[in-house]
Amino acid sequence: AVYRTGRVPDAMSLFSLRDVVARATPLTELDDTEAALAVYRTFFEDARTRDPALFDRLSETLNQQRAMFSDPEIWLYRRSLDALIMAEGGHRQAETPFYLYYWDDRDGPFWRGWWVTPDEVGCTQYVAFARGHRVAPTECDGEWESAYPIPGVDPFRNGNPRQPYAQMAIFPSSDAADPPGALAIVGLRGTRGERAAGVYNVLADHPHHHGASRPVYKRARPLREGEERAIRRANLTLRQRWYEAVELALAYSRCKPALFSWLERAQARLDVYGPDGVARQRDRDEFEADFAT
Repeated sequence: AVYRTGRVPDAMSLFSLRDVVARATPLTELDDTEAALAVYRTFFEDARTRDPALFDRLSETLNQQRAMFSDPEIWLYRRSLDALIMAEGGHRQAETPFYLYYWDDRDGPFWRGWWVTPDEVGCTQYVAFARGHRVAPTECDGEWESAYPIPGVDPFRNGNPRQPYAQMAIFPSSDAADPPGALAIVGLRGTRGERAAGVYNVLADHPHHHGASRPVYKRARPLREGEERAIRRANLTLRQRWYEAVELALAYSRCKPALFSWLERAQARLDVYGPDGVARQRDRDEFEADFAT
């Protein structure tokens, strides 16, 4: 979404915004909605007394969220702070953390699935989403979509599709130095979500875990040069390897006549079979070696 708020005032830092979200998120995970709301409301009230300009900006953003979404109050506050962090460029900073996790149907079936988000688990300014109840994110190939709406489709209606990430996929990391269970997000090169690509490690004992098969992952490092190609090749299925071999064979059969024609022209131009050509000399040496007495 495009917000009219512009940049947040100098009095508000990204640290203070993220600190509020970081304190409220664990309470939301524990279904302690009242305590989480108290964190957000206290922050707003402090801004009212200490920095009226800041409070006006917070209130304006919150009212925009109320006009666009019919979510519960807790998520309207969360959306407001996420929007301000995004307006300040916080999600584009090099140190921005990214998370991969599963969200159940606590907020309805439209939000159930695997998410990739910056800053914190549950961030409303997400990078990628695969709707459904897949056991693992490695099963979501072809189902990932971005946060950006398809032209002509209402972006505020729950369940409407967004622009897909056609090449995005998640595989087990192929680097032996990564810890067990590490996953690699690939296929985002050249997209708006490119910065979320990388290797993700399991966060032990995170309150948002959904059993052993659906833990929370945090981005540990970016992909190295050539690593994406290596990961894709390491995870090719037997059928995909067969298709690749067939494609190579067909490509060779199509190129073979042109290749030999080019080779003949090159040999003629270099006069390799002339009286002093290298090919004639090679054949003469082989003939003499074969019939030497």
